[in-house]
Amino acid sequence: MKKILLLTVLAALSLPTMAQLGVGLKGGASNFALTGEDKSFIYLYHFGGLVQIRFSDNFSVQPELLYSKQGNGYEENDVKIRNLLDYVNIPVMIQFNTKSGFTFEAGPELGFLLGAKNKIGDQTPTDIKSGFKSTNLSLGLGLLYRMKMGLGFGMRYNIGLSNLSVQSTPETKSTGAYMGISYIFFAGRKTGK
Repeated sequence: MKKILLLTVLAALSLPTMAQLGVGLKGGASNFALTGEDKSFIYLYHFGGLVQIRFSDNFSVQPELLYSKQGNGYEENDVKIRNLLDYVNIPVMIQFNTKSGFTFEAGPELGFLLGAKNKIGDQTPTDIKSGFKSTNLSLGLGLLYRMKMGLGFGMRYNIGLSNLSVQSTPETKSTGAYMGISYIFFAGRKTGK
C-alpha cells in the first residue's frame, strides 16, 4: 500500500515537469440570454485570466477565472428592460490543439453570482439577487485560433445546465457565447524549471 501511495505521489509531482505552462489574459464581448423566458440576447462583456497546461502538442487543460456580465433584455411599451447578472466564472477547458493553430475545447464552467439588477428605462436599477441561486453550472464548447506569438481569437458557446431561479418553475438558465481575444505569456516554457 505504501509503495502504491509513493508511486502515485511521484507521478503527480512529475506530471507538471512534463507539461508546458502558459499564463494569460483574456476578454471580449458576451452575448447571453436567460432561457425559459421570452427574452432577447444582449451584448455584454467578460474579462479575466487563464493558465494553460499543455501536456503534449495536441492536449492541454486551461482553467480560467473570469468576471462575466450576463442577463437579458427586452422592450415593453417602448421601454427597455434589462436583467443584468454579475458572475465570477471558473471554466476548466479540455483542449485539443492542431498544428494549424486551431484549438477545439470543451469543459464545465462553475459560476458564482455577485449581484443581479433589473433596470427599467432610465429608472434606478432594482436589486433582484434574492430571486437567483448563488451558483450556476454550464457546459462550454469552443473554437480558438492561437498564433505562435501567443495571441488568440476565440468563441465559446455556453449551455446553461442549472436552474438559476430560486423557484422551481419556470426554469431559468443562462445560455450564450463568449467572443474575444486572449494572450498567453511564457507559452512553451517548461514548468518546474
